[in-house]
Amino acid sequence: YGATRMVVFGSAVNDPEHAHDLDLAIEGVEGWKIWELAGKIERALDIPVDVIPLDPNPFTELVEEYGREIKLQQPEKVEEAG
Repeated sequence: YGATRMVVFGSAVNDPEHAHDLDLAIEGVEGWKIWELAGKIERALDIPVDVIPLDPNPFTELVEEYGREIKLQQPEKVEEAG
């Protein structure tokens, strides 16, 4: 999906034992793909997922300050045989 950053925020950070959903701020996923990715995560984890784009604004500044960034693995680049 092209996500370059993901930040978990809300109850999953503050009280994970009692969290009823997963709040994610996602950077690098364009348009409707962000909702497709949320659906895929929701099905994989079997927990409701709420997503927001990680665009600069006062709310996402708070998300970045109080949330926890998920370290993403970037796919390895395949070198072409020369």
